Amino acid sequence: MRSLDKTSRKNFPWIIFLATLVAVTLVILFQDPLSYIRDLLSENNLFLSWTIYTVVLAISVVVSRFSIAPAVPFVAKVLSPEITFVLTVFGWTIGSMVAFALARFGEEATVGHVYPIRTVTQNQYQLHSEPTFITLFQTRLFAALDNLSYFVGLKTVTSFTTFLLVTLAGSIPAAFIFSFSADAIADGEKITLFGLFFAVSLIGLAYLSHKGWSLFEKPAHIYTTQGTFSAGEIVATAALIIFCKNRNKPYRINRVSRTADIIEKKRKQKKKKEWYVCDTYKKADERENVFGAVEAGVRGNNIPYGVLGLVWRKYGQAICGSEAVAQKILQEVILGIDAEDSGIRHEEQSTLYVDQWSLSEILEKTYGGQEGVSEIKDVDHESFMKAVEFAEDFLERIILKKTEVHI
Repeated sequence: MRSLDKTSRKNFPWIIFLATLVAVTLVILFQDPLSYIRDLLSENNLFLSWTIYTVVLAISVVVSRFSIAPAVPFVAKVLSPEITFVLTVFGWTIGSMVAFALARFGEEATVGHVYPIRTVTQNQYQLHSEPTFITLFQTRLFAALDNLSYFVGLKTVTSFTTFLLVTLAGSIPAAFIFSFSADAIADGEKITLFGLFFAVSLIGLAYLSHKGWSLFEKPAHIYTTQGTFSAGEIVATAALIIFCKNRNKPYRINRVSRTADIIEKKRKQKKKKEWYVCDTYKKADERENVFGAVEAGVRGNNIPYGVLGLVWRKYGQAICGSEAVAQKILQEVILGIDAEDSGIRHEEQSTLYVDQWSLSEILEKTYGGQEGVSEIKDVDHESFMKAVEFAEDFLERIILKKTEVHI
């Protein structure tokens, strides 16, 4: 992704130059380019032009590198707003269903070839694994077609038929706006203007309803060190995410080169904002939400506090919603991770002993950076977020199971 960004910055001036050149050429050659194109397409190539537009629109949804949505009003002036509206709905729906199918059947490896997987894996829509039809429809009204399609296909169990109906219906307001906006504003027809304002209001209200008050809240920032990560940092980050979700608090995960700079900067700020630092090699300061293993203290059972242990001591009850559940998970999960992060591992000494991976080893060996790869920022962030996603799902499941036992 970094190389793509560099390529984009390098080529963007040429894109501006070529776009200007094409526009000037069209104006010089044709006094009314839109009328000329309209006549050319309507005489002999109308069906072909419909097909090409629909296919290109579908491809633009599947491949995130470009979008022709800004061109829809111009197409409407050529093909007529009514035809453009219908074709746009179908084009977007076809593209969304292809993206959905790629995510559902091809999994992350396939999706990564056509869309930034890091963007997909971030649950920015706050959807559960089994969202309702209304929830999906509401989200579809304002969400990016490609992003949501990949996310739903990859992260939920929504059926093909349900998502098809949601996409078909949810694409109508945006398609109406793009297709009829130019004529509605120019002609001033009350019925068309009403439809335009209704579509805009519907999308806006759906977005506000989905985001709620969190739209106006400053996100909580969770900082970890780029390059390496321990199991404690992974699960601690997942625990803080659940803590934020329980309060409907927006959050951001930040992988930085030096958490010391962040700590210094935050301490100097007059207006305190919600932030957390999870870094094994930092001095612990629970009051300032700096969770480190340096001078973190030792429990009565001689197991030192680690990053996760400090987070759990401060927020465990709020995360679980119950002190009894928090204590149970502390004994069965948290203590073991803190111990291993401190270099302590209990292994049964027996001729029949089989070395099995602990949760800490699963996280670190499965998601830990490979030699030479941790230097790449995007790869590091992607690996860390995959580990956090696993840990978050694990924590949510055991919290639910322990809560059911104690009800």
